[in-house]
Amino acid sequence: MRYLRHLGFSPTLRFSHLMLPRLARPLLSLPLLAFGFLLAAQTSSAQAKKEGALPNAKIPEPQVLAPEAHYKDVAKRIYSNLPSYHYLDKPLDDDISKVALENYIKSLDPSRTLFLWDDIKAYRKNRLKLDDTLREGNVDFAFEVFRKYRANLAEQIAFFEKAVDEGFDLTVKENYIYDREKEPWPKTAAERKELWRQRIVNEYVASKVSRTLSEEEAAKRKAEGKKPKKDDDEEPPSIEEQITKRYRAILTNVNQHDSEHVLDTYLNAFTSAYDSHSAYLSPRRFEDFNINIGLSLTGIGAQLTVDEGAAEISSVIKGGPAAKDGRLKSGDKIIGVGQGDEEIVDIMYWPLYKSVRLIRGKKGSTVVLKVIPKADPGSVVKIDIVRDEVKLEENAAKAKIHELRETTKKRNYKLGYIDLPDFYEDMRRRAIGGAKPRSCSIDVKGFLTKMEEVEKVDGLVLDLRDNGGGSLRACVEMSGLFIESGPVVQVKDEAPKALNDPDRRQVFTKPLIVLINRHSASASEILAAALQDYGRAIIIGDSKTHGKGSVQSLFPLDRRRPDLGQFKVTTSAFFRINGRSTQLRGVTPDILLPSYLDSMEIGEEFLDNVIEWQKIDPVPFAQVGSLHNIITKLSKQSDERRKDNPDFKAYKEMLEKHSALQERESVTLNYEDRLAQTREDRKLGKLREQYGRQDIWDSTKVEDEDDKDEDEEKKDGKDLVLDESFRIMCDFIRAIEEQKLLIEGGA
Repeated sequence: MRYLRHLGFSPTLRFSHLMLPRLARPLLSLPLLAFGFLLAAQTSSAQAKKEGALPNAKIPEPQVLAPEAHYKDVAKRIYSNLPSYHYLDKPLDDDISKVALENYIKSLDPSRTLFLWDDIKAYRKNRLKLDDTLREGNVDFAFEVFRKYRANLAEQIAFFEKAVDEGFDLTVKENYIYDREKEPWPKTAAERKELWRQRIVNEYVASKVSRTLSEEEAAKRKAEGKKPKKDDDEEPPSIEEQITKRYRAILTNVNQHDSEHVLDTYLNAFTSAYDSHSAYLSPRRFEDFNINIGLSLTGIGAQLTVDEGAAEISSVIKGGPAAKDGRLKSGDKIIGVGQGDEEIVDIMYWPLYKSVRLIRGKKGSTVVLKVIPKADPGSVVKIDIVRDEVKLEENAAKAKIHELRETTKKRNYKLGYIDLPDFYEDMRRRAIGGAKPRSCSIDVKGFLTKMEEVEKVDGLVLDLRDNGGGSLRACVEMSGLFIESGPVVQVKDEAPKALNDPDRRQVFTKPLIVLINRHSASASEILAAALQDYGRAIIIGDSKTHGKGSVQSLFPLDRRRPDLGQFKVTTSAFFRINGRSTQLRGVTPDILLPSYLDSMEIGEEFLDNVIEWQKIDPVPFAQVGSLHNIITKLSKQSDERRKDNPDFKAYKEMLEKHSALQERESVTLNYEDRLAQTREDRKLGKLREQYGRQDIWDSTKVEDEDDKDEDEEKKDGKDLVLDESFRIMCDFIRAIEEQKLLIEGGA
């Protein structure tokens, strides 16, 4: 974890794993848990806030954790199937056992503040035995370690509560090392408590600084006569109360983890010992896994988080059943779920995945929700909603026309723009021959046909920034939309095999630019690399893409036993048609326009247990033409344009400061020093928001008026990389026209 996360940036690396046909990719965010507690049903929320009752809410007792009978079969099948299916053809032996042990411990205690060195030494006595016990179907070790982890966490949080009650001296000059992944394990309980003390002081001083700055911003808005934000006039709970609530909520969540969670975590320690993209999927994870690739599910159309022990509505999706019904609002808390006329089940303090599964259901069925409305938190209402298919359009391809006038050339350009967040495909519907299966290649083909034949655009910018991949088949089909015919990618397990464009028709023939960044992975890298190799497109963006050059396939552990789950395993590697792998090295842009991601530890090279870079023979392909000379010219023109641009000067300064920030290894725990430091860091954060990637699309979420008001100030941001890409496209179009004139003139 680098310092950026401590500024509130928290850039989640959201990339999917490339799949062979019929297979899906793992979860986009579900969304992830936001921990908290619900007010007691007998107490009004206003009274609870005033009296500070929430932090003293009773934490549910931890679940009894023990291996279930069928876990033996799951473990045995992982042991036998993983080495035989994996691309590396490596036995599950003592070497894998050692790595799996470290993976499991790291997954529970990445900051090395819960286990003592004696604990680690004791666990490492098993480092050469875990492969043997897995072969026997014995997973007792996983539960032994997890129970210890849970007990240590409870002790840590009790320590935090006591420390918060006693207060802190924020005048002391000391620093806190926040990234302890490579630090030594504490040797004594006293050492560990000192680490805990520093951590809770860090949380307290960070919260205090944040509150001070928020109060200053609210006062400034009031003095300037600006409309206040919705929280400006609300009296927040004390910092002590906030911190206590947060950690009690974390412990509540961990106490609710069931045995399946423990097994899932443990077996993934083995799969990730082979490579970082292989994984075991328990039945419930597999259900989520399948939902997102088709961009649809059957439910009510609401995104949920956990807040104060309840499933809180974080957003309502436009066009979904909840949005059409109109009664469920963002911020409402669901505390019970019923099926039709059946009794409502209390879901207080349930893990989010359990609540979600009760709310989802068959199309046309009715779900009854017991809700505490945000608008009237002292009441409880029942809302019945008929489930229907929910389209997850937020991750679908989007297109628009961008018109640009160059005053110096006195010319108007009509440019197409397509934003592709994922390579999605409804593989299940396609596998059974369903009517009109959803696929990004079909959606993009529709956009391109309209742009080419109706809109008559001069060129296209295809935005693959933050696209982590998805369906291999959809990727190959989409690549073929830009070329007449030929190979797109080579896939190698035992022997390389070229995957060709399935359609000889070239849908889009105009100049093409592809935008990438370090979050562009897998299928994004295949498409960008193919178009670069053919000389069909100019690639613009960060210094490299993510660098994921492997292919994952999904297999049931036993086709007759769905209760055993699935495993996703790296079965092959993909290579460019020129024979080079994108593994680790990624795709290098033709024109470098870096983002702040370039200074962060983002990319395959920063993951554990990665597959090495390789090279194989190229396959024959007919290059459309060489763009080398044009790229050299366009790059110089872009450099000249950006050199004197005040926005790009500020952007460059922001990138330099951001890079320096990443080298910071600790933060001060002195309040005044931290306040000054955070003031400077927030200036950097605002620059990043101003000049980073902007959301130019209407949200698929239904937002209230307060949310819209809060977003007004974000509209002035500039996506400098996208803006400059449009200008480079104008240069690109002119350069091609000039080249044609030279050829036609016989020069």
